[in-house]
Amino acid sequence: MFSRSFLCAAVLSSTAFLQSLSFARGYKIAVIGGGIGGTGTAYFLRNTLDPQPQVDVFEEDEVGGRLDLATISGFQYELGGSVIHPRNKHVVELVNHLGLEHRPDPPYSKTSFFDGKEIVFEDSSWTVVDLAKMAWRYGPMTLYKANKQLQDMLGHFDRIYDIQESGGCFTNLSELLSVMSPTFPAMTQASADTIEDLSTEFMREIVGAALRCDYGQYSANATKFVTFVSLAGSEGGLWAIDGGNKRLPYALLAAADAFLIPHKVRKIERSQDERYLLHWEQVSDTYDAVVVAAPFDGTLELPSNMQASVRPMEGIWVTLIEASAVNSSYFGRPVSDVIAVGPAWFNSISRVWPVDGRTPDKPVYKVFSAEKPSRELLESVLVDVGQVEQHHWLAYPHYDWSKNADASFQLGPGLWYNNAIEWAASAMEMSLLGAKNAANCAAKHFGLALKQPIDKDEL
Repeated sequence: MFSRSFLCAAVLSSTAFLQSLSFARGYKIAVIGGGIGGTGTAYFLRNTLDPQPQVDVFEEDEVGGRLDLATISGFQYELGGSVIHPRNKHVVELVNHLGLEHRPDPPYSKTSFFDGKEIVFEDSSWTVVDLAKMAWRYGPMTLYKANKQLQDMLGHFDRIYDIQESGGCFTNLSELLSVMSPTFPAMTQASADTIEDLSTEFMREIVGAALRCDYGQYSANATKFVTFVSLAGSEGGLWAIDGGNKRLPYALLAAADAFLIPHKVRKIERSQDERYLLHWEQVSDTYDAVVVAAPFDGTLELPSNMQASVRPMEGIWVTLIEASAVNSSYFGRPVSDVIAVGPAWFNSISRVWPVDGRTPDKPVYKVFSAEKPSRELLESVLVDVGQVEQHHWLAYPHYDWSKNADASFQLGPGLWYNNAIEWAASAMEMSLLGAKNAANCAAKHFGLALKQPIDKDEL
């Protein structure tokens, strides 16, 4: 949407001019990171704070962050963040308000579970048949109790929206989770294995498939909270944005009318006037507040008395492959989409469709795996392999219930860290919850009024 030359031209060279703009437009706030969390923060800051602050967004790469696309034979495909849950209120309202459209649903594909030796379960296009098959395999009470626990959690989760709309500001993750439910903080420090009343087969196959698809991880290490978030991602009604989910951060940035600075901030200092001095390239400038909306990678230096909660990101390989079909001989029967629920070199294999809804000349499959697969491996599971595109993706935090702890949003007066919310779970909606929290906290910090950015009658 924005060319590099345009972005560079937008970088203001005169700090005096910047300061005069700041005086004219109110407080000046820096947002570090141009993904969904950073652009969402810019949007909420500019559209809910009254008077509007000036907002500068720092992003050295493309806008969108982990919402990225890859191209095969002229068609674009999602690399990450590929589906949206119908109960993701922030995403749903922003998509509607910004005039983005839903992508047409792709053709139905059967999903099979592979335990490393054989296919152990396969769904169908008939809901009643699937329910009967699942009740037979996992037990009707397990299905009932799993759904009840999930719906109870989603009901508690929905409480955050009214609280944020009324200006709720939270300094740490536990505070935010507690207002949804007093049980939520403990769920981030408990193993998925502590979920009660679910059969062993259900935990191994349904829970295991959800976690490997959504987070590339296993139930033995995952937290109870992130496990239910994964299960929510397996519900019906999931959708995507026509043209790619990456269109949302671009639309948020445009609606924010923020300055996009295509550089990486290297250092944040506390100035003598209790503001923040940011350093990038050979330039520095002063801001009234700063929001860090990107995972800490060790390259950003914070003020000496401030420290952020850091956790390793989970690396995963995303491979897009042109191929005629999944190799039935490898799995012992004809299959479409496959999820590994036992030892296998891949996490999942699925047919994917271009973000514009067109049909490519040759099918394209997406393979998630912990290690980079060779062409030989790809040809073992797919037939007539053509073009291959491979990307290593630091997709989400590594979840380990035994090492989980609270994470702080507020690092200092007027300095917030959005990505602390990913310690609970990583998703587009979670990033926007963190963004709205930062905007609410900025309003409280500066003593500014809040207004509603979206007219509910429009929706």
